[in-house]
Amino acid sequence: MKKRTISETIIDLERAALEAWHDGNPSPYLELYSKNFTAEYTNADINICIHNILINR
Repeated sequence: MKKRTISETIIDLERAALEAWHDGNPSPYLELYSKNFTAEYTNADINICIHNILINR
């Protein structure tokens, strides 16, 4: 069995979480964050994210 690198593991976790997010399930993505994580987003940040999601579908 091939040993996975830390980078490959992180990328696989992110990929799976983002696929779930695009299917309407944010839970796997949110579970990747630290329990002490806090994020602040502006409307501009959210608009950019929505735009990128719609363009790249």
